[in-house]
Amino acid sequence: MSDATLRSLLVVDMGLRDYAEVWKFQTDSIDEVAGGSSDLMVLVEHPPVITCGRGSHPENIRAADVPVIEIERGGDV
Repeated sequence: MSDATLRSLLVVDMGLRDYAEVWKFQTDSIDEVAGGSSDLMVLVEHPPVITCGRGSHPENIRAADVPVIEIERGGDV
């Protein structure tokens, strides 16, 4: 391991949680991880949800009974 750097990994098991709650937790954690704190792995399950990125097209959403959440990533549904 001459060129390897060892870093710690924090594993957070959040169980069953709302998508928006977990998304906020992850985005709130970005600066801490980027600032040198432990890497972060989030284990979570959430109820069905459709995420729509900046390039999404509403006509591609076909499930009327599933919540739709707009997020800042690129891509479609």
